[in-house]
Amino acid sequence: MCTTRHLWFCIARDSATQAQANRYMLPHEFMRGGPRTMAFIRPTAPRGAAKYHGTTICTRPRRSAPRMTATPATMPQTDGTATRFGAAAGGEWFGVECFFSAADGAAETIHERYVPDAYREWGVAIDHFETVCSVRAGNFQLRRLRALPSVGCEADAVAVEEGPVVRGVDAAWGDGSFVAGRMVCVAGPGGVRRRVRAECAPASRTVSVTREGWEGPYCDAAVLPGCGGALESFAREPRDATMLDGAWRVRDDGGAARVVRREGLGPRLALPRGVTVEPVCLDGVGWRIRELGWLCEGVRTVVSCEYNASGEVVASQWRTEERVE
Repeated sequence: MCTTRHLWFCIARDSATQAQANRYMLPHEFMRGGPRTMAFIRPTAPRGAAKYHGTTICTRPRRSAPRMTATPATMPQTDGTATRFGAAAGGEWFGVECFFSAADGAAETIHERYVPDAYREWGVAIDHFETVCSVRAGNFQLRRLRALPSVGCEADAVAVEEGPVVRGVDAAWGDGSFVAGRMVCVAGPGGVRRRVRAECAPASRTVSVTREGWEGPYCDAAVLPGCGGALESFAREPRDATMLDGAWRVRDDGGAARVVRREGLGPRLALPRGVTVEPVCLDGVGWRIRELGWLCEGVRTVVSCEYNASGEVVASQWRTEERVE
């Protein structure tokens, strides 16, 4: 195993890699502008170590790729919601992105174009990316980067691809949960600096789910995860179809509490680590997330959305649920 180190590098474009990647648009059009190839010196390490590479950015080219924009949120300014949201959601978040079928929640592998030849020879399936999500809370801006898989820590370069920048939110809450276009995010309870994000590509029956933790103050993605980090895939971990059975005390964002009883998941899909998701296909628009829930440390946080005929968010709701013994 290689040790975690942070190395300096400069960014260069790899035209062959970019041409290949531009053909791939799943799940959320990450390939606009193509991947950046990170060229830098690294220590030798055992061949075959399936980890990503520690990097610290020293230069960055100008980006001219199109940006995805969501409508600005309307958040109460008098009760401090905007301030609490900024403190909870802003910063650098490192995580793992996995993919699931919108039909039955089954885990899916990443597209074969991302898989190095060595993994095919070994018969190794890759079902996740390590990610960085950089959030500037004031004048909301969210940047997402994936570390593309490579073989060993002895590789000469590592590629990182960046998705469209998200500017503005449709809804936001003081715990750090938010809705921004096709993206829905639920935060952990009680100040837990972890969260889950989910979204669907409009034309794909695949749900992208990212579990991530807060790593530090906002720095516009200047630091990427280190080689040999502890982030691992959760795609093929057990799923509990009974996780919502029983009585739950539900509290809406308005503060009203009520008790509901459930048996089964209803239209939701059970995913690993206490995540539930309800994808919906809108006529002429494509796939969206109608509800995202996360059961963490005994509290289930849920964000649900309603969409108009154009696929725009017209209403959203945040609530928490605790099991009634």
